[in-house]
Amino acid sequence: YIYTIEDREERSLVRRDFRTGEATTAPIGDAWSVAALPDGTVAAGGTEIIVGSFQGDVFIEMTRKPSSTSFTLATVDSFPAATLGSGTFDLPCTPLELSPVPPQGLPQAVEERRLLLFEKAASCDLEGLAEIAIADDTVFSYGSETDPLRSWIRSARNGFDVMAWMVRLFNADPAIDPVGTYAWPAVHATGADDDWAALSGILTSAEFEQYSQHRDSGWLGLRIGIAEDGTWRYVVAGD
Repeated sequence: YIYTIEDREERSLVRRDFRTGEATTAPIGDAWSVAALPDGTVAAGGTEIIVGSFQGDVFIEMTRKPSSTSFTLATVDSFPAATLGSGTFDLPCTPLELSPVPPQGLPQAVEERRLLLFEKAASCDLEGLAEIAIADDTVFSYGSETDPLRSWIRSARNGFDVMAWMVRLFNADPAIDPVGTYAWPAVHATGADDDWAALSGILTSAEFEQYSQHRDSGWLGLRIGIAEDGTWRYVVAGD
């Protein structure tokens, strides 16, 4: 499962099945962050930290810890050969056995970089991707984080797996953004109705509904940009 906190009329803890996209929600008030362990223990934090687990479709609260400004259930230190949810000290990523992405008729440098990034994301080579991001001065976060590896691990442990998103997006069609960068998905660069509709082929129905709610602000999901010379410009989400 992937656990997230979603803003609705009432904030809810959402448990989404990684394979089917099916979601189960439980109200948790004004919590702003979530963390989960492989054994199913979940913590949601805000003005208070609530710790519990899902029993079927019901979230059973076990303890309510005192107010705090931050919390963690797992370290972000990394070790090799890891899989999603396989342990506290492992990288939160599941290697995928996939065929190479088919060519998209892009400039050679763009095609080569796209294939390289796809292969590294699919194989969970976070360290290799981080080296490329640092060398290319890739924008990977709007925050103060300076280490892409640490940023991606933290994001995955909070329910947003950048590696899995990269694999999916590189199977979508790109478009050229206003500064001449090849961008995935195309809707990030165009905002066109047809490109929004194309997202239904790479997103779950729950994801499509979630991002469509903010359509007036453009595509706020992960987007990847590669310059014509093959430089990896950005891999970033949000506004």
